[in-house]
Amino acid sequence: MKNQKKTVVDQGKRIVLKYNEDVTGAACYFCGLRVEDDGFDFFVEGTNEFRVCEHCAKEKAPDL
Repeated sequence: MKNQKKTVVDQGKRIVLKYNEDVTGAACYFCGLRVEDDGFDFFVEGTNEFRVCEHCAKEKAPDL
């Protein structure tokens, strides 16, 4: 389960849920809200830098 990902496409960007071992937070790619590390985090696919907050993930990728 640790390496499993789930993907949803929004506005040409895929949102994935994946395990995050980084200990620093980051701004949400879509709204700019600070995203704290929580083990499993939402990202724009193909990056570890572009995180997605829970609110935007629920709005743009409710299947996740």
